[in-house]
Amino acid sequence: MDYYARAMVYQFDKTNNRIFGSDQAHHDYLIYTNRLVGAPNITDVIPSKLGEGPVITVGLLQKLLPENTTAILGGIVDNQTHQVLNTDGRPSPLVHMFDRVPFLKEAAQNRSLVELQKLKEKIQ
Repeated sequence: MDYYARAMVYQFDKTNNRIFGSDQAHHDYLIYTNRLVGAPNITDVIPSKLGEGPVITVGLLQKLLPENTTAILGGIVDNQTHQVLNTDGRPSPLVHMFDRVPFLKEAAQNRSLVELQKLKEKIQ
């Protein structure tokens, strides 16, 4: 992680790019130019298409869709469970920036409240 963080800082310093959201471009540059291959504690660097890997980022892309939509770019939302699914229909293990998609944020908050109530009942 230290190597990755240093590489990211180096890219920001080298390019002097401070545009909001440009961290993704720096990350992609490091991945697609193999800058992280051979770094300590990084055994595999496996790029994947949006909606096909272990992480789906939904936040910034959501601005491209109409307001109040229940769709996300790069994936599918199960309307009953509000789970974000990859394009193969399986739940995405990690949904990055879900809090920037209003209906996903609300679903996560509701789920958290239910789990908190269950925990309180268990303790009492």
